[in-house]
Amino acid sequence: MVDDKPQRRKWIMRLVLAVSLGLNLLFVGAFAGAAYRGAGGAGARNGEGTGLRGYAAPYVQALPRDKRRALFQALRDNRAGAAPLSRNARRALYQQMVSVLRATPFDPAEAEQVLGAQRDAVLGVHSTAQLIWLEEVTEMTPDERASYADDLEKVLARGPRRRDRPNKRDR
Repeated sequence: MVDDKPQRRKWIMRLVLAVSLGLNLLFVGAFAGAAYRGAGGAGARNGEGTGLRGYAAPYVQALPRDKRRALFQALRDNRAGAAPLSRNARRALYQQMVSVLRATPFDPAEAEQVLGAQRDAVLGVHSTAQLIWLEEVTEMTPDERASYADDLEKVLARGPRRRDRPNKRDR
């Protein structure tokens, strides 16, 4: 009788890795999508979705255009000190994971190390974005913050932007 435990374990590990990589990409994509497309991602109306859209995108969308631009310029300039991985560094990590997945025997600890490096990069960008956002909001006057809160409520009330419906700002 053939023991299928190694095959099953290999399949489960690949599934776990795929889900983890997907979550990492979703995390970065939610913020980048909010920056460059004004919305996107999953999320229910009134910000009650389980997707990340319900968390980060409304804060960005509700900012006045000049504050949004300042936030993303600060991210690009690395003003808060957590540099995102370069495209080449991200590719290298994916290539490293491909090598880990092809290796026999499979080394879960090495796969975990690659996932950890990817996670740390995502969390670094996310933390930096939060700090910059807080700095932008802190610099607002009380009237500007009240107006921003009104705009945030409107963004949350309208829910996620659909791709077939152009954003008001895009017109």
